[in-house]
Amino acid sequence: MNRLPVLDRTYDFVKWLVPAVAQFPRQQRFLLGERIEGAALELLDLLVEARVSPETRPQVLRQAVVRVDRLCCLLRLSHELTLLSPRRYEHGSRVLDEIGRQVGGWMKAGAQRREPPVASAAVGA
Repeated sequence: MNRLPVLDRTYDFVKWLVPAVAQFPRQQRFLLGERIEGAALELLDLLVEARVSPETRPQVLRQAVVRVDRLCCLLRLSHELTLLSPRRYEHGSRVLDEIGRQVGGWMKAGAQRREPPVASAAVGA
């Protein structure tokens, strides 16, 4: 199966995120950290599912967009609670923005393939 850049980028994001969350204070690691890690792993799962299941791809990609938005909010909250340094927050936000753009492009490409051809104007009788 061919590799998708969005899947590779998401995998790398999760690989970066897990150690970053591990540095949260204990109480926040189990509250906010688990939510962040869970959302990131769900995003990765959804992208794998979208790759192998073309029939459900549009719905799965919409769910992936929700996970990206959720992760953006959770990272921002982590930064504002000083759990993530400004440098880490900036990096994570930049990567999530890139992932969101790639998922959006994938959705748009799939929607364009399914559009019916434009009918020409009917010739008057």
